[in-house]
Amino acid sequence: MSARFKKWLRRFLVACVLLLAMTAAINLYIIRSTRNQICSEIRSLPQREFALLLGTEPVRPDGTTNLHFLNRTDAAARIYQAEKVTALLISGSKNNRGFNEVLEMKNRIVTNGVPESALQLDFEGSRTWESVRRARDVYHLQKIIVVTDAFHAPRALFLCRHFGIEAVAYCPGKVPFGYWSVRYQVKEYFARLIAVFDILTESKHGQNG
Repeated sequence: MSARFKKWLRRFLVACVLLLAMTAAINLYIIRSTRNQICSEIRSLPQREFALLLGTEPVRPDGTTNLHFLNRTDAAARIYQAEKVTALLISGSKNNRGFNEVLEMKNRIVTNGVPESALQLDFEGSRTWESVRRARDVYHLQKIIVVTDAFHAPRALFLCRHFGIEAVAYCPGKVPFGYWSVRYQVKEYFARLIAVFDILTESKHGQNG
C-alpha cells in the first residue's frame, strides 16, 4: 500500500467520521429541542382551531396494513371528538404508489364519526416540508396540533418552528418493533438531515424544496 493511498484513505476515514458525527448531532438536536412539545395523552393537549394530519399510505409496499396510517387517522378523530380542535387539515400526497393519502385518510376519519364539514384537504403535501409550509402560507395557520407518529414528530415540529407556527404534536399510537418500524426510523434519521439542508438552501430554491 503506497504512502499516497494511505494518506487518501486517512482523509476519507476522517471525512466519514465527521459526517457521521454531524448527522448524529443534527438528529440529537432536533429530537431534544422538540421533545417537550410531544404529547401522548389528549388531556395534555392545548385547545386549537386546527390539527394538521400528516399523510402516509394506507398499505405498505409488501401489501400489509400500514399501522402508522391507522394510528394517525384514529388519533385525529379522537382529538376532534374530544373537542381539542374544531377542524382537521389533512395534508399528503395525491399519488403515493397509486394511493391518494388525503382521500384515504379522509374516508377513514369520516367512518370514525368526524363530519366532512370539519375537514380541509391539501393534496399538495408531498413532503412534510410542503405540508407545514402550506399550512402557514396557504391555510394561514399559526397555532396547530400536529398529528403524526412519535418518530416523525420531531422533524414536523422542527419545521413548524422554522415556519413560525406554534405547534404541539399528538402521537399516541405505537407500532410493534420489526422490519418496518426499523425501516421508517432509518428513513426518518436521514430525512432530518434533508430538513436542515432545505432550511439552509431555502433562499435559493424559493421554498419549493
